[in-house]
Amino acid sequence: MAIIKNPITVVESGETPVGPLDPQVVYQQTRPVDWMEMPTPANNELYLLVEVAKPLQEKDPGTPIGFQVHTSSTNYQVELGTVESGQFVADSTYTTTLASSAKYTNYAYYADWATHPMTNGNHQVMVKITPTSGNLTQFNHLVSVSGEEYGNAHTLEIRGHCEGLTRCIIGANNTNTSCALKYFSLEGTNSITTYFNSMFNGCHALTAVLQLDASHGTDFSRMFQACQSLVAIPQLDAGSGTNFEGMFYGCTDLVTIPLLDTSSGTNFGSMFQGCLDLVTIPKLNTSSGTNFGNMFQNCYSLTSIPLLDTSSGTTFTNMFYGCQALATIPLLDTSSGTSLGYMFYGCRSLTSIPLLNTSSGTNFSNMFNGCQALTVIPLLNTSHGTDFSSMFYGCMALHTIPLLDTSSGGNFSGMFQVCYSLTSIPLLDTSSGGNFSNMFNNCYSLKSIPLLNTSHGTNFSSMFTNCYVLTGVPLLDTSSGTSFSSMFQSCVSLTSIPPLDTSSGTNFSNMFNGCQSLIYVDFVGYDFTAVTAATSFISATYINGGAIMRIDDKFQMSGGGIDRQVVASPQGATAANPAFVVIEDENAMIPLGANATTVFSNAAYFYVVVPDSMYSTYSANSYWSSLGARLKKRSDVTLPTWYTS
Repeated sequence: MAIIKNPITVVESGETPVGPLDPQVVYQQTRPVDWMEMPTPANNELYLLVEVAKPLQEKDPGTPIGFQVHTSSTNYQVELGTVESGQFVADSTYTTTLASSAKYTNYAYYADWATHPMTNGNHQVMVKITPTSGNLTQFNHLVSVSGEEYGNAHTLEIRGHCEGLTRCIIGANNTNTSCALKYFSLEGTNSITTYFNSMFNGCHALTAVLQLDASHGTDFSRMFQACQSLVAIPQLDAGSGTNFEGMFYGCTDLVTIPLLDTSSGTNFGSMFQGCLDLVTIPKLNTSSGTNFGNMFQNCYSLTSIPLLDTSSGTTFTNMFYGCQALATIPLLDTSSGTSLGYMFYGCRSLTSIPLLNTSSGTNFSNMFNGCQALTVIPLLNTSHGTDFSSMFYGCMALHTIPLLDTSSGGNFSGMFQVCYSLTSIPLLDTSSGGNFSNMFNNCYSLKSIPLLNTSHGTNFSSMFTNCYVLTGVPLLDTSSGTSFSSMFQSCVSLTSIPPLDTSSGTNFSNMFNGCQSLIYVDFVGYDFTAVTAATSFISATYINGGAIMRIDDKFQMSGGGIDRQVVASPQGATAANPAFVVIEDENAMIPLGANATTVFSNAAYFYVVVPDSMYSTYSANSYWSSLGARLKKRSDVTLPTWYTS
């Protein structure tokens, strides 16, 4: 869209306006010339310009008009008419007197208001509201007419002067989807206090608020929520305001705002969330603010912010979530912040961050998720952090990280997932960690990991999936682990694994699937007796010729023996370079489950080797005997010289 700029010029999309837009200039530039002129209101006069739609069918009931008015006396009067030479001219046929708090619902008929046609073919009528005595105290335009449209659905403009007004409702709760209001002006002073919250909520066509006294207001939450066309507001006196939560939420066309007095504000959560065109904001006084969660979420065009005073802030969750154009941030005071989760999620242009004081932080989940350009981070104080899940997910340019204090961390799920450039990590203290799933998933360049303390870990699923250059792992303590699914899937350079304690494991699906360089897989000592899921445990299509897989009597699936496709056809096995499964147990035959027919797929030169003392026992079993020449005594095969049993 074209953006209005001071002085009266139009700036095309892609250019940045200088300073906040003057709502009077916006009004002059954009108000259609065929609209009736708005009369200048005296005190206790309220004018509504209503568009009267051309009927779509013969029995069309007309254009609904509805509102509710309270006065300080007994009655109020509604007049319909036109404007001639700047003066309201009433049509006595349409004059109505109602008791205070009564709802006015009526229809304006197209044929009755033909003197002021519009270029779109519709007509228009001016509505005047006054008390019969005393003051107008409340105006509610969100009134349903005969259960159909809301009474504000066709109101184009509102102009009034109501010094006794304590409440004004134009929209509310984002249900006001058909509100046509484009301009609003409430001149002089008023007595509205808490009822600025949701005042224009859902007024999608609202372009400019020309005048509005907000000096008594305390609650500005959701005031302009979903005002998608809003580009200009006056310099509101919001010095008494404490709640600014969601004030401009979803104002997609808003580029900036004037310098509001927000010195008493405590809640700034979601204040600018979804302001897609917001480029910058003035240096608001946020010194009393405690909640900054979602403040700038999805402000896609925001390139910079001033040094806001966030020293009292405790919640910073999602503060800059989705700020795709934000390249730098100032040194915000986050010393009291406990929740920092998702703070910079999706800030893909952010290349660095200052040394934020995060000493009180407990939640660091997804803090830098999707910061694709971030190459380095400072040594943040994370000593109280409990949740580090997906903290650096998608930080594709991050090469190294400092030795963060993660001693209180319980959740490390996805912490470094999709960190393509990360080559190593320091010896993080993970002694309290329970969830290590996806911790290094898709760390393509990770060459090694230190001996992390994983003694409390229960979930190791996909921990090293797609770590393409990882050749080995240390002997992690996995004694409490229940899920090992896809733990090493597609670790194409992994040549060996240590004897992990898998005695509590129930899910081993795809654990070594795609580990095409494994030449020695030693499962003696592994305990699979509690297994419930082991589909494609090893996709042995990737076990090369010459590889050896060593197992014993605890190599069982579903607690009923081997009954899943554990290994399939090895790749490149030949007579000169065969592959082996060596069974070491000399006391009992490995039990078989009910679905054992696909345990070892048929492939020439893929041998199952059993102890000589057990050969007759295996040969007497229908499944093992079906392997034919592939079932071998240990004394009948020559294993590689590096192999020791």
